[in-house]
Amino acid sequence: MFCRMGLVIRIGVCVAVLAASSAVSFGQYAVTVLTTPGYDRATVGSIQGSRMTGNAVTYTGSMHAMIWNRDGSVFADVHPGGYLDSGIAGQWNSTQVGGGTDSNDVGHALLWHDTASSVVDLQPADWETTTACAVSDHGQVGYGSGSGHGDGSYHALYWKGTAESAVDLNPARYISSRAVGIGSDFEAGYGVGPGGGSHPLLWHDTAASAIDLSPTGIGGGGEVDAVSSSRQAGYTFVGDARHAGVWSGSADSFVDLHPEGFDESHASGISWSGEYQAGYAEGYGKGIRAMLWKGSSGSAVDLSAYLTSVPYSFIWSTAYAVTDDGVILGEIGDFNGNDYSVMWTPVPEPTSMVALGLGALILMRNRRVHR
Repeated sequence: MFCRMGLVIRIGVCVAVLAASSAVSFGQYAVTVLTTPGYDRATVGSIQGSRMTGNAVTYTGSMHAMIWNRDGSVFADVHPGGYLDSGIAGQWNSTQVGGGTDSNDVGHALLWHDTASSVVDLQPADWETTTACAVSDHGQVGYGSGSGHGDGSYHALYWKGTAESAVDLNPARYISSRAVGIGSDFEAGYGVGPGGGSHPLLWHDTAASAIDLSPTGIGGGGEVDAVSSSRQAGYTFVGDARHAGVWSGSADSFVDLHPEGFDESHASGISWSGEYQAGYAEGYGKGIRAMLWKGSSGSAVDLSAYLTSVPYSFIWSTAYAVTDDGVILGEIGDFNGNDYSVMWTPVPEPTSMVALGLGALILMRNRRVHR
């Protein structure tokens, strides 16, 4: 039992550096298919600064938690001893979280600090199975189940680095819940209420603090699937259709990102500043297409248009992570059921390059003057 590998994106120490480049206008995207020599296949799900994380499958069929450098080379295979499989779902600086299955095929939430030997089992003694989905300087989140916690359904969990610190976030009267994102001072995810159906949820460290983010007047329900430092991304229902959207901590702050001409959409990634959102849109005759937004439905960019150089006959694409400097991670799938991790790297427009060049020249001159 693992979280989806591409749930959340963190920028952390690079925020100050990337803020200057976020104003660059992106005209094109270069696409790279991410492969890992020595492994059968890989899923790269999060990116922060110079590091990417996810999992790679060995030729014997075992899934290993992995850390890559941003150029795609392997930084470390952090698969811990004693586990059958492992995977990383999120990262923050030199801390990673995810899950592993033990020799009895039971899932455990895990935490690492860049090495296999640093692994910490976050599973409390009174829970039967857990997984961790996201991490920030505020802690770690995920979900788990246990016979002593409700009827065995999944409950959202919040940790502060140890198994003993686990807090059950499942709200009163909710059948189940999952926490999949953690910001600077909040946790977010979704839960199934007593009337059924999924609801986007926001917490501030306790079950009693839960806020239902379902927008009023346009349908309601849905999920939060990723967070920035202060915003939440996911979807809500408008009628019977999923609409990608972004919140700023309350139900009435919802902004509908759904692009014109599509039937459904879903935002599954957001940059740490909250400026960019990533996900997919689906439409009759169009299939499933990776999308990028900048805070509004009119800003939608169809990322599948930049996949013409990919050496595969893909039939769908999706994006699930985006950084403040516009780098996007996602997946494409072909006719044979094969999935491939891909990276879209923005290529600045010529006018932006000129502006950057002038800025660098001015900086050099200023340095010479002040020596």
